[in-house]
Amino acid sequence: MIDDSYNEYFSGFNVLMTMQKDEELEWITDWARFYARIHDVNAILLFDNGSRKYSLEQLREALTTVTEIHRIAIVKWPFPYGPQGGKWDGRQASWDSDFCQIGAFQTARHKFLHMSNGVINADIDELVIPLNQTTLFDALADSKNGMVGYGGHWIENSKIGNGGMQLPRFWDHFLTRDRDDPCASKWTGRPNIWPKDAHPTAHFVRNIEYLPSPDFYIAHFRALNSGWKSADRLTNVPNTDLLIDMPLTKVLKKAYSDDADARKDWEPKELSITDMHQYRFQCWIRARIDRLSEDSISWNKRWLWRYSVPVFEAKTDTGQIAFDFHIDDSHVRLAIAARDRNDMDALTAKLEGIEHHLDDLAPKHMGYWISAMPYSSAQDPTWDMAAQHLYHQMVIVYDRLNGSS
Repeated sequence: MIDDSYNEYFSGFNVLMTMQKDEELEWITDWARFYARIHDVNAILLFDNGSRKYSLEQLREALTTVTEIHRIAIVKWPFPYGPQGGKWDGRQASWDSDFCQIGAFQTARHKFLHMSNGVINADIDELVIPLNQTTLFDALADSKNGMVGYGGHWIENSKIGNGGMQLPRFWDHFLTRDRDDPCASKWTGRPNIWPKDAHPTAHFVRNIEYLPSPDFYIAHFRALNSGWKSADRLTNVPNTDLLIDMPLTKVLKKAYSDDADARKDWEPKELSITDMHQYRFQCWIRARIDRLSEDSISWNKRWLWRYSVPVFEAKTDTGQIAFDFHIDDSHVRLAIAARDRNDMDALTAKLEGIEHHLDDLAPKHMGYWISAMPYSSAQDPTWDMAAQHLYHQMVIVYDRLNGSS
Protein backbone atom coordinates (compact mmCIF):
# COMPACT_ATOMS: atom_id res chain seq x y z
CA MET A 1 0.00 0.00 0.00
CA ILE A 2 2.98 2.34 0.54
CA ASP A 3 3.32 3.10 -3.17
CA ASP A 4 -0.38 2.84 -4.02
CA SER A 5 -2.67 5.81 -4.57
CA TYR A 6 -6.45 5.69 -4.33
CA ASN A 7 -7.05 9.38 -4.95
CA GLU A 8 -8.98 8.82 -8.18
CA TYR A 9 -11.44 6.56 -6.35
CA PHE A 10 -12.68 9.56 -4.34
CA SER A 11 -12.29 12.15 -7.11
CA GLY A 12 -15.13 14.67 -6.87
CA PHE A 13 -16.74 12.97 -3.85
CA ASN A 14 -17.77 14.35 -0.45
CA VAL A 15 -15.97 12.06 1.98
CA LEU A 16 -16.72 11.15 5.60
CA MET A 17 -13.72 9.74 7.48
CA THR A 18 -13.16 8.03 10.82
CA MET A 19 -11.17 5.39 12.67
CA GLN A 20 -13.08 2.83 14.71
CA LYS A 21 -12.86 -0.51 16.48
CA ASP A 22 -15.80 -2.77 17.29
CA GLU A 23 -18.45 -0.06 17.40
CA GLU A 24 -21.95 -1.40 16.79
CA LEU A 25 -22.81 -1.79 13.11
CA GLU A 26 -26.15 -0.07 13.74
CA TRP A 27 -24.31 2.99 15.07
CA ILE A 28 -21.99 3.05 12.07
CA THR A 29 -24.82 2.90 9.54
CA ASP A 30 -26.88 5.48 11.47
CA TRP A 31 -23.81 7.74 11.50
CA ALA A 32 -23.27 7.36 7.75
CA ARG A 33 -26.96 7.91 7.03
CA PHE A 34 -26.99 11.13 9.07
CA TYR A 35 -24.06 12.67 7.19
CA ALA A 36 -25.45 11.57 3.83
CA ARG A 37 -28.85 13.15 4.51
CA ILE A 38 -27.73 16.28 6.36
CA HIS A 39 -24.36 17.14 4.76
CA ASP A 40 -24.54 15.46 1.31
CA VAL A 41 -21.82 12.92 2.05
CA ASN A 42 -21.58 10.29 -0.69
CA ALA A 43 -18.35 8.47 0.21
CA ILE A 44 -16.87 6.79 3.31
CA LEU A 45 -13.20 6.33 4.24
CA LEU A 46 -12.97 4.16 7.35
CA PHE A 47 -9.80 3.01 9.10
CA ASP A 48 -10.54 -0.14 11.10
CA ASN A 49 -8.29 -0.51 14.15
CA GLY A 50 -8.61 -4.27 14.60
CA SER A 51 -12.32 -4.99 15.03
CA ARG A 52 -13.15 -8.47 16.33
CA LYS A 53 -16.95 -8.35 16.51
CA TYR A 54 -17.24 -8.58 12.74
CA SER A 55 -15.14 -8.91 9.61
CA LEU A 56 -14.22 -6.06 7.31
CA GLU A 57 -16.54 -7.56 4.71
CA GLN A 58 -19.45 -7.49 7.18
CA LEU A 59 -18.60 -3.88 7.93
CA ARG A 60 -18.63 -3.05 4.23
CA GLU A 61 -21.95 -4.86 3.72
CA ALA A 62 -23.51 -2.81 6.52
CA LEU A 63 -22.36 0.44 4.93
CA THR A 64 -23.74 -0.56 1.53
CA THR A 65 -27.24 -0.41 3.04
CA VAL A 66 -26.89 3.38 3.15
CA THR A 67 -28.09 4.02 -0.38
CA GLU A 68 -26.73 7.58 -0.58
CA ILE A 69 -23.14 6.30 -0.22
CA HIS A 70 -21.48 5.46 -3.57
CA ARG A 71 -17.84 4.97 -2.56
CA ILE A 72 -16.61 2.93 0.42
CA ALA A 73 -12.98 2.33 1.35
CA ILE A 74 -12.17 0.35 4.49
CA VAL A 75 -8.51 0.37 5.44
CA LYS A 76 -7.15 -2.34 7.72
CA TRP A 77 -5.22 -0.35 10.33
CA PRO A 78 -4.20 -2.69 13.19
CA PHE A 79 -1.60 -0.46 14.84
CA PRO A 80 -1.42 0.56 18.53
CA TYR A 81 -2.26 4.17 19.26
CA GLY A 82 1.05 5.01 20.94
CA PRO A 83 1.70 6.52 24.39
CA GLN A 84 -1.01 8.98 25.32
CA GLY A 85 0.11 12.61 25.27
CA GLY A 86 -3.18 14.18 26.26
CA LYS A 87 -5.38 14.04 29.32
CA TRP A 88 -7.32 10.77 29.40
CA ASP A 89 -6.18 10.44 33.02
CA GLY A 90 -6.67 14.12 33.81
CA ARG A 91 -3.04 15.12 33.29
CA GLN A 92 -1.71 17.19 30.43
CA ALA A 93 1.52 16.55 28.54
CA SER A 94 3.51 18.75 26.21
CA TRP A 95 3.74 16.09 23.51
CA ASP A 96 1.38 14.13 21.29
CA SER A 97 2.26 10.58 20.29
CA ASP A 98 -1.02 9.19 18.99
CA PHE A 99 0.99 7.75 16.11
CA CYS A 100 -1.74 5.40 14.93
CA GLN A 101 -4.33 8.13 14.46
CA ILE A 102 -1.99 10.79 13.11
CA GLY A 103 -0.52 8.27 10.67
CA ALA A 104 -4.03 7.49 9.43
CA PHE A 105 -4.69 11.18 8.78
CA GLN A 106 -1.49 11.52 6.75
CA THR A 107 -2.29 8.36 4.79
CA ALA A 108 -5.80 9.62 4.11
CA ARG A 109 -4.56 13.01 2.98
CA HIS A 110 -1.96 11.78 0.52
CA LYS A 111 -3.32 8.39 -0.58
CA PHE A 112 -7.10 8.90 -0.69
CA LEU A 113 -8.33 12.47 -0.47
CA HIS A 114 -6.21 14.62 -2.76
CA MET A 115 -8.84 14.69 -5.53
CA SER A 116 -11.93 14.73 -3.31
CA ASN A 117 -14.23 17.70 -2.70
CA GLY A 118 -13.20 17.47 0.94
CA VAL A 119 -13.48 15.35 4.07
CA ILE A 120 -15.49 15.51 7.29
CA ASN A 121 -13.45 14.25 10.24
CA ALA A 122 -15.98 12.77 12.68
CA ASP A 123 -15.98 9.87 15.12
CA ILE A 124 -18.87 7.40 15.14
CA ASP A 125 -20.30 9.09 18.26
CA GLU A 126 -20.17 12.61 16.78
CA LEU A 127 -22.80 14.35 14.68
CA VAL A 128 -22.10 17.83 13.28
CA ILE A 129 -25.28 19.88 13.60
CA PRO A 130 -25.95 22.77 11.18
CA LEU A 131 -27.55 25.88 12.67
CA ASN A 132 -28.93 26.98 9.29
CA GLN A 133 -29.54 25.37 5.90
CA THR A 134 -25.83 25.24 4.99
CA THR A 135 -24.03 21.91 4.69
CA LEU A 136 -20.41 21.44 5.71
CA PHE A 137 -19.42 21.06 2.06
CA ASP A 138 -21.21 24.31 1.16
CA ALA A 139 -19.20 26.07 3.86
CA LEU A 140 -16.01 24.36 2.73
CA ALA A 141 -16.54 25.53 -0.85
CA ASP A 142 -16.70 29.11 0.45
CA SER A 143 -13.57 28.71 2.58
CA LYS A 144 -10.41 30.29 1.17
CA ASN A 145 -8.05 28.08 3.17
CA GLY A 146 -9.88 24.77 2.83
CA MET A 147 -10.94 24.60 6.47
CA VAL A 148 -14.15 24.71 8.49
CA GLY A 149 -13.70 24.26 12.24
CA TYR A 150 -16.28 23.98 15.02
CA GLY A 151 -16.67 23.18 18.70
CA GLY A 152 -19.59 21.57 20.45
CA HIS A 153 -20.87 19.89 23.57
CA TRP A 154 -21.63 16.49 25.06
CA ILE A 155 -24.99 14.81 24.72
CA GLU A 156 -25.58 13.04 28.00
CA ASN A 157 -26.35 9.37 28.49
CA SER A 158 -29.88 10.07 29.67
CA LYS A 159 -32.47 8.02 27.86
CA ILE A 160 -35.96 9.25 27.03
CA GLY A 161 -38.34 6.65 25.64
CA ASN A 162 -35.77 3.83 25.57
CA GLY A 163 -36.21 1.63 28.60
CA GLY A 164 -32.59 0.56 28.53
CA MET A 165 -33.16 -2.94 27.15
CA GLN A 166 -32.53 -1.94 23.55
CA LEU A 167 -29.32 -0.82 21.90
CA PRO A 168 -29.11 2.99 22.36
CA ARG A 169 -29.35 5.00 19.15
CA PHE A 170 -28.72 8.63 18.29
CA TRP A 171 -32.41 9.49 18.49
CA ASP A 172 -32.61 8.24 22.10
CA HIS A 173 -30.30 10.99 23.35
CA PHE A 174 -30.68 14.76 23.01
CA LEU A 175 -30.14 16.17 26.51
CA THR A 176 -27.13 18.33 27.27
CA ARG A 177 -25.50 20.60 29.83
CA ASP A 178 -24.73 22.91 26.89
CA ARG A 179 -21.71 25.19 27.44
CA ASP A 180 -21.20 23.79 30.94
CA ASP A 181 -19.88 20.64 29.26
CA PRO A 182 -18.14 21.53 25.98
CA CYS A 183 -16.28 18.94 23.94
CA ALA A 184 -13.11 19.09 21.88
CA SER A 185 -13.19 20.74 18.47
CA LYS A 186 -13.26 19.00 15.09
CA TRP A 187 -12.90 20.03 11.46
CA THR A 188 -13.87 19.57 7.84
CA GLY A 189 -11.17 20.22 5.27
CA ARG A 190 -10.08 20.13 1.66
CA PRO A 191 -6.55 18.69 1.66
CA ASN A 192 -5.82 19.46 -2.00
CA ILE A 193 -5.61 23.20 -1.27
CA TRP A 194 -3.79 22.97 2.06
CA PRO A 195 -0.16 24.16 2.28
CA LYS A 196 2.42 21.39 2.20
CA ASP A 197 3.25 21.80 5.89
CA ALA A 198 -0.38 21.39 7.02
CA HIS A 199 -0.59 18.66 9.64
CA PRO A 200 -4.02 17.11 10.28
CA THR A 201 -4.72 15.72 13.75
CA ALA A 202 -7.89 14.55 15.47
CA HIS A 203 -9.02 17.95 16.74
CA PHE A 204 -7.30 20.53 14.55
CA VAL A 205 -5.06 21.00 11.52
CA ARG A 206 -1.70 22.52 12.36
CA ASN A 207 -0.16 25.33 10.30
CA ILE A 208 -3.47 26.63 8.96
CA GLU A 209 -5.10 29.67 10.56
CA TYR A 210 -8.85 29.23 11.00
CA LEU A 211 -11.51 30.19 13.53
CA PRO A 212 -14.52 28.07 14.55
CA SER A 213 -17.63 28.56 12.47
CA PRO A 214 -20.78 29.79 14.26
CA ASP A 215 -22.89 27.80 11.79
CA PHE A 216 -22.05 24.27 13.03
CA TYR A 217 -21.43 22.45 16.28
CA ILE A 218 -20.64 18.91 17.38
CA ALA A 219 -23.15 16.84 19.30
CA HIS A 220 -20.88 14.30 21.02
CA PHE A 221 -22.91 11.33 22.30
CA ARG A 222 -21.63 9.73 25.49
CA ALA A 223 -23.84 6.65 25.16
CA LEU A 224 -22.93 5.68 21.60
CA ASN A 225 -19.49 4.36 22.42
CA SER A 226 -18.07 1.03 23.49
CA GLY A 227 -16.41 2.72 26.47
CA TRP A 228 -12.85 1.77 25.51
CA LYS A 229 -11.44 5.12 26.66
CA SER A 230 -13.72 5.97 29.58
CA ALA A 231 -16.19 3.44 31.00
CA ASP A 232 -18.13 6.07 32.97
CA ARG A 233 -19.48 7.40 29.67
CA LEU A 234 -21.85 4.43 29.69
CA THR A 235 -23.38 5.29 33.07
CA ASN A 236 -26.95 6.51 32.72
CA VAL A 237 -27.49 9.93 34.31
CA PRO A 238 -30.74 11.53 35.53
CA ASN A 239 -32.42 14.33 33.61
CA THR A 240 -31.86 16.82 36.44
CA ASP A 241 -30.49 20.14 35.18
CA LEU A 242 -30.26 18.87 31.59
CA LEU A 243 -31.58 20.79 28.59
CA ILE A 244 -33.14 19.64 25.35
CA ASP A 245 -30.74 20.44 22.52
CA MET A 246 -33.38 21.91 20.22
CA PRO A 247 -31.26 22.28 17.04
CA LEU A 248 -30.18 18.66 17.51
CA THR A 249 -33.73 17.35 17.83
CA LYS A 250 -34.76 19.14 14.64
CA VAL A 251 -31.88 17.67 12.67
CA LEU A 252 -32.34 14.18 14.14
CA LYS A 253 -35.96 14.30 13.06
CA LYS A 254 -34.93 15.32 9.55
CA ALA A 255 -32.27 12.60 9.32
CA TYR A 256 -34.18 9.70 10.87
CA SER A 257 -37.93 10.39 10.66
CA ASP A 258 -38.30 7.70 7.97
CA ASP A 259 -36.57 5.05 10.09
CA ALA A 260 -39.06 2.64 11.61
CA ASP A 261 -37.21 2.43 14.94
CA ALA A 262 -36.72 6.18 15.38
CA ARG A 263 -38.54 7.99 18.16
CA LYS A 264 -41.61 10.12 17.43
CA ASP A 265 -41.64 12.36 20.53
CA TRP A 266 -38.80 14.83 19.99
CA GLU A 267 -39.77 17.56 22.46
CA PRO A 268 -40.68 16.32 25.95
CA LYS A 269 -42.66 19.16 27.51
CA GLU A 270 -41.29 18.82 31.05
CA LEU A 271 -37.72 19.88 30.15
CA SER A 272 -36.13 23.23 29.29
CA ILE A 273 -34.33 23.78 26.00
CA THR A 274 -31.16 25.31 24.60
CA ASP A 275 -31.06 26.99 21.21
CA MET A 276 -27.22 27.12 21.12
CA HIS A 277 -27.12 30.94 20.99
CA GLN A 278 -24.32 31.01 23.59
CA TYR A 279 -22.11 28.84 21.37
CA ARG A 280 -22.92 30.95 18.29
CA PHE A 281 -22.07 34.15 20.15
CA GLN A 282 -18.82 32.61 21.40
CA CYS A 283 -17.72 31.80 17.84
CA TRP A 284 -18.96 35.12 16.50
CA ILE A 285 -17.27 37.39 19.05
CA ARG A 286 -14.02 35.47 18.76
CA ALA A 287 -13.92 36.19 15.03
CA ARG A 288 -15.16 39.77 15.48
CA ILE A 289 -12.48 40.70 18.02
CA ASP A 290 -9.89 39.11 15.76
CA ARG A 291 -10.96 41.37 12.88
CA LEU A 292 -11.31 44.52 14.98
CA SER A 293 -7.85 44.15 16.48
CA GLU A 294 -5.87 43.04 13.43
CA ASP A 295 -4.26 46.49 12.92
CA SER A 296 -4.01 47.59 16.55
CA ILE A 297 -2.97 44.65 18.72
CA SER A 298 -0.31 42.06 17.95
CA TRP A 299 -1.53 38.74 19.37
CA ASN A 300 0.93 35.90 19.80
CA LYS A 301 -1.66 33.34 20.88
CA ARG A 302 -5.42 32.90 20.43
CA TRP A 303 -7.14 29.88 21.88
CA LEU A 304 -10.13 28.49 23.81
CA TRP A 305 -9.79 27.71 27.50
CA ARG A 306 -11.84 24.64 28.38
CA TYR A 307 -13.35 24.85 24.90
CA SER A 308 -15.63 27.71 25.96
CA VAL A 309 -13.60 30.82 26.94
CA PRO A 310 -11.96 32.73 24.04
CA VAL A 311 -8.48 33.88 25.09
CA PHE A 312 -6.33 36.49 23.31
CA GLU A 313 -2.70 36.74 24.47
CA ALA A 314 -0.05 39.36 23.71
CA LYS A 315 3.42 40.39 24.82
CA THR A 316 3.58 43.86 26.38
CA ASP A 317 6.16 45.97 28.18
CA THR A 318 4.56 44.71 31.38
CA GLY A 319 4.89 41.04 30.38
CA GLN A 320 2.69 38.44 28.72
CA ILE A 321 -1.01 39.19 29.27
CA ALA A 322 -4.28 37.52 28.32
CA PHE A 323 -7.77 38.86 27.69
CA ASP A 324 -10.48 36.30 28.54
CA PHE A 325 -14.11 36.39 27.36
CA HIS A 326 -16.45 34.65 29.82
CA ILE A 327 -19.86 34.13 28.22
CA ASP A 328 -23.14 33.13 29.82
CA ASP A 329 -26.67 33.10 28.40
CA SER A 330 -27.06 36.89 28.33
CA HIS A 331 -23.74 38.61 29.11
CA VAL A 332 -20.10 38.53 28.10
CA ARG A 333 -17.56 39.50 30.74
CA LEU A 334 -14.01 40.62 29.91
CA ALA A 335 -11.00 39.93 32.13
CA ILE A 336 -7.29 40.62 31.87
CA ALA A 337 -4.69 38.36 33.48
CA ALA A 338 -0.92 38.26 33.83
CA ARG A 339 0.70 35.07 32.63
CA ASP A 340 3.56 35.38 35.15
CA ARG A 341 2.91 36.01 38.86
CA ASN A 342 6.00 38.19 38.93
CA ASP A 343 4.24 40.65 36.59
CA MET A 344 1.14 41.10 38.78
CA ASP A 345 2.41 44.15 40.72
CA ALA A 346 3.33 45.97 37.53
CA LEU A 347 -0.01 45.04 35.92
CA THR A 348 -1.91 46.29 38.96
CA ALA A 349 -0.04 49.59 39.02
CA LYS A 350 -0.67 50.19 35.32
CA LEU A 351 -4.38 49.37 35.58
CA GLU A 352 -4.91 51.54 38.64
CA GLY A 353 -3.55 54.44 36.61
CA ILE A 354 -6.37 54.08 34.07
CA GLU A 355 -9.12 52.82 36.37
CA HIS A 356 -11.30 55.82 35.50
CA HIS A 357 -11.31 54.66 31.84
CA LEU A 358 -12.38 51.11 32.67
CA ASP A 359 -15.87 49.83 33.41
CA ASP A 360 -14.61 47.75 36.31
CA LEU A 361 -11.44 46.74 38.13
CA ALA A 362 -12.49 43.79 40.27
CA PRO A 363 -9.78 41.31 41.30
CA LYS A 364 -9.79 37.77 39.93
CA HIS A 365 -7.16 35.04 39.78
CA MET A 366 -3.94 36.52 38.34
CA GLY A 367 -5.79 39.59 37.08
CA TYR A 368 -8.96 41.69 36.99
CA TRP A 369 -12.45 41.87 35.57
CA ILE A 370 -12.58 45.05 33.51
CA SER A 371 -15.91 45.08 31.66
CA ALA A 372 -19.18 43.29 30.87
CA MET A 373 -21.80 43.72 28.17
CA PRO A 374 -25.24 42.22 27.49
CA TYR A 375 -26.15 40.46 24.25
CA SER A 376 -29.39 39.05 22.86
CA SER A 377 -30.11 35.40 22.17
CA ALA A 378 -30.73 36.21 18.49
CA GLN A 379 -28.03 38.03 16.55
CA ASP A 380 -28.88 41.74 16.55
CA PRO A 381 -27.08 45.08 17.13
CA THR A 382 -26.33 44.12 20.75
CA TRP A 383 -23.73 41.66 19.47
CA ASP A 384 -21.69 44.29 17.66
CA MET A 385 -22.21 46.82 20.46
CA ALA A 386 -20.71 44.31 22.89
CA ALA A 387 -17.77 43.51 20.61
CA GLN A 388 -16.99 47.16 19.86
CA HIS A 389 -17.15 48.24 23.50
CA LEU A 390 -15.02 45.37 24.80
CA TYR A 391 -12.50 45.89 22.02
CA HIS A 392 -12.09 49.55 23.02
CA GLN A 393 -11.54 48.50 26.64
CA MET A 394 -8.85 46.08 25.42
CA VAL A 395 -7.12 48.83 23.42
CA ILE A 396 -7.06 51.15 26.44
CA VAL A 397 -5.38 48.45 28.53
CA TYR A 398 -3.01 47.26 25.80
CA ASP A 399 -1.79 50.79 25.04
CA ARG A 400 -1.27 51.49 28.74
CA LEU A 401 0.75 48.31 29.24
CA ASN A 402 2.97 49.28 26.32
CA GLY A 403 3.79 52.69 27.78
CA SER A 404 1.19 54.83 26.01
CA SER A 405 -0.60 57.38 28.15
